[in-house]
Order: sequence, then C-alpha cells, then structure tokens
Amino acid sequence: MTNREFVEKRADFEERLIDLCKQVIGEKMSAVDKLYIYCCSERVETSFEFFTICAGKVRGRGHLGIGDTDFFDIAFEEISQLKELCKEYGENRPEAVKIIYDVLEDTKEAIYIDKPMGSGLLPSHMVDKWIEEVRRELEPKAMPAAKKTGKLINLKKLWNYKHEGLRGTLMSVTGEIKEDMLTYFLEYNKEGFFESQLIRFDLKGKTPEVLFTERHVIRSIGVCENGRRYFTSMSGKVYCLEEQTGKLIWETKVGKGNAGWDITVDEKHIYMCNDRVYCLDKKNGSIVREASDELKRGGSPLIVEGELLYHGYSDGAVYCKNMSTEELVWSYGKKLYPRAMTTYGKDFLLVAFVGSFGKILLLDKKSGEVVSSFTTDEPIYNEFTMIDNLVYIGNDAGEMYCLEITEDNQLVDRFRLLADSKVSTAATIEGDILWFATEKGYIYGLDRFTGEEVAKKKKGAAGPKWIGFYEDGLLVLSDKGQIEYYQKC
Repeated sequence: MTNREFVEKRADFEERLIDLCKQVIGEKMSAVDKLYIYCCSERVETSFEFFTICAGKVRGRGHLGIGDTDFFDIAFEEISQLKELCKEYGENRPEAVKIIYDVLEDTKEAIYIDKPMGSGLLPSHMVDKWIEEVRRELEPKAMPAAKKTGKLINLKKLWNYKHEGLRGTLMSVTGEIKEDMLTYFLEYNKEGFFESQLIRFDLKGKTPEVLFTERHVIRSIGVCENGRRYFTSMSGKVYCLEEQTGKLIWETKVGKGNAGWDITVDEKHIYMCNDRVYCLDKKNGSIVREASDELKRGGSPLIVEGELLYHGYSDGAVYCKNMSTEELVWSYGKKLYPRAMTTYGKDFLLVAFVGSFGKILLLDKKSGEVVSSFTTDEPIYNEFTMIDNLVYIGNDAGEMYCLEITEDNQLVDRFRLLADSKVSTAATIEGDILWFATEKGYIYGLDRFTGEEVAKKKKGAAGPKWIGFYEDGLLVLSDKGQIEYYQKC
C-alpha cells in the first residue's frame, strides 16, 4: 500500500523544482505556457534539465538566455534529498523523474521512471528525445504533398563503367566535374594493404587516367584552387599536386594515426587534423603551427574565421579556440561524436552528431550556447547541404530530412522521407530537386520544398557514395569501382 506521507513529501519535492525553475526563468515566465523538468538519479550520474513551451513553440534554456549557473547545485541537492526520502520510507528510488507543469492551468503531472537508461545513453540523450517528442506533438511534420498526376522524372541508365580487376574497391565520398572530366579517388585492396589512385575520367571517351597513386586510404579529393589540389591520406600525410598532371609538388607527414579527410584552406594556409590540429604553408607544406593539446581524432570539418578555429573531435566535444593564443573560447558536448559542421549566418554554428540519436544543434558561435536542437533518432554520418535557411541531411535509418531555420533561429522539421535503407550520399540540389542515394542502391529525387517524391530508381547492389550533374543527367560514383550515368527523361 502506498505510504501517504511519502507521497506528500514527494509532491513537495516536485513543487520545489517547479519553483526553482520559475525563479531561474524570472520575468520571462510570463511567456511560458508549459514547463518540462527532467531529473536523472542513476547510480553513475545525476542530471537536471528543463525546457518550456512558449507561444506554441518548444524553447530550451539557450533560447531563454539561461546558462549553466549555480541553480544546478540546488537542483542536485533536491535530487539527493529525494534519494534519501526513498531510502527512509523503503521505497524504490527512481532512475529518472519527468515533471510537466501547466502554467495556465496551474496543474502538474509527475512521471517516475524505474528502468535504467541502458549502456551508452546519457541523460542528455533522454532529454533530447523528450524535447523532440513534445515538438512533434506541437509542430507536426509537414507531410509530403500528394503525388502529382503529371509527369514524374524517369532515370534511364545510358552507360556504366567499372574498374575491373580490383579487390574491395571503394570510391571517394567526393567527386568533381570540370568540363567533360570527372575526378575522384579509387581505393582498393592490393595484396593485403590499401592503395588509392586519383583518377581523371574522360566522360566523352569513357576512359580513365591515373594521375597519382599512394599506398594508403584516401577518401576525398580535397580542395582544388589555382591549379593545385590539396588533400590528405589516412597515413597522416598532406599532399599538394598539380591539378592537370597529378605531379606531386610536395607532401608532408603530420602527426600520428589516421588523418581526417576534412581540410580547409585560406589564402596562405591549409588546416587539417590528425592527433591534433595543424596549420601548413600552402606553398611548400611546411608546418606553420600545431595545437599543443592532443585529440583522439578529428571528427568534423574545420572552420577557420580569422584567429578562431571551430572544430569537433571524435570523442565528443565541439569547441572554439583562438589559434594564436591557444585559448579555449568554449566547448560543448560529451561523447556526442560530431560529424558534420557548417556556419549559418555570421552568428551561428550548425553541428550534427553520430551519437546522441543523431542530434543536430544550432550553437551560438560566440558562447557555444545551444540556441535550438533537433534529434533524428539515428546516427548521422553525412554532411549538411544548405540553401538559404533550409538544411538537408540524411541519417542511418534511411530518413532524409529538410529542416527549416526559422526567423527566431529554431530548427523546425519541414519534411522528411523514409527511404529503403541508410542514406549513403550527401543531399545534392539541382534547381528545385533534392537528389540522394541509399546503401541498397536506390536513387531518390524529391521536391526540395515539399518532400514530394518525383523520382526513384533502383541502380544495383553497389553502394552509391556521390552524386553529380553532367549535361542533362546524373553521375553516380558507387563502390565496386562503378561510374554510372543516368539521363533524366
């Protein structure tokens, strides 16, 4: 039988947390319709977080301008007292507590969760999932419009080229089309080690030319400018080639381990990451500077703006650092594994993570505070594609998302399409059409504003890695050394 005195004291605990949040929110409480509080008291970690509904929109602490201040200490003390209360009355201690307070009705609902979260999950993951559940209830996803009765886009395969005689062939995740030439890297197993070739493929003659060969894994064609191509290999080298001939101008060994393939360049320098971030001279490859702190491995693109470096590394954090002074300006996250990162406007950073259920965050570039967040529920390994305030990205569940960044800088689910399998390419935009492909070999075309499916083609078993546009069709690079050309008709 329930102990009445225990229940009353537990209700007092709930009221104290609600009052604490009201106090922290302060004058902005007048705009709050509902308050959501999450407490975690697992054996390993204690956590506290809250978010709100204001004018029908989900708003987190970042949007309300509330940082990590001393009120967390008060919340943790309350959670500790709840543990003692359960112990005193012989009641099971909950692993987590959800409190929903309706400000307008002055009513509350408390949900006590006994089941542990499970290995690999953090309290922040559970909060993100709860936020997304509430957001989807308030802001239902824009469903793709009904298919038009007019003519859809048919894809007709005109030709296929396959590199023969190679084992375990993988194609680069980037390609480049200039005039009638397609440039890409080809990686394959050569007698127990991997070798990579930079290929320039004549699209008229259907013939490949090997420009450069390296005995290691190269997954991206890098950056090409002013007749030079810059890229990295997983051997920890940075290369500079003549674009037309593939002649090696210089190569530099940097750090130890497997270098990330994301690089960025400015007028004089190249920035890349291996065991730490390095800055190299573009003319000769000499190391100009290197960060003093070691990283497990770079996980996301590097963004350089003046002296500031924005980056994410593979064991979880996104950070901003002054490269001259090595001062850490801010860092965010833990065990989130950032994969994609880009800027939005002059004030924001957009980041997607492999971990944390495929979380996407809009961060304030100056402070690292979360302005808005969205969760896709599955890991994200692809890069962002952005046009104006629309963000396109696919996850491992086979969902292609279009997120809209609203005028008040919130990430809103504009539409999504569930494909047949994992999204294996970045989204590619051609006019009003969004193109992408999946691990099982399907090519999809969507209206990029509504999500309406306007094209779908089964291309074969080889996994697509990159889609480009040539003449009136699509070029697709796929594993097993395949290049395919599809005409739109």
